[in-house]
Amino acid sequence: MAVPPLLKKCAGFFFSRRKNIRVEAMVLPMSAYRIYELTADDHIAAPPTIVDCPDDTAAIEKARQRLDHRIIEVQLVDRCVIRMQPIAERRRHG
Repeated sequence: MAVPPLLKKCAGFFFSRRKNIRVEAMVLPMSAYRIYELTADDHIAAPPTIVDCPDDTAAIEKARQRLDHRIIEVQLVDRCVIRMQPIAERRRHG
């Protein structure tokens, strides 16, 4: 039986080349969030940025780093997680 390369992940396990020992790996599920940049009239300005995050909070934090002059929307599959406006826009409308 061929042994996978050193520490190659295979079906949730890691295999060692030297010893045919499998070690269960603790793998946190990651979700592919889409971060959209929108124009003022709610059109998509560019293709979405795909980020892998363990939860909504981490995805929102990554989206916040991109929040400069455009409206940002974070989606997971077909669910809108959050929609954020730049600070200047919030002051103007708030």
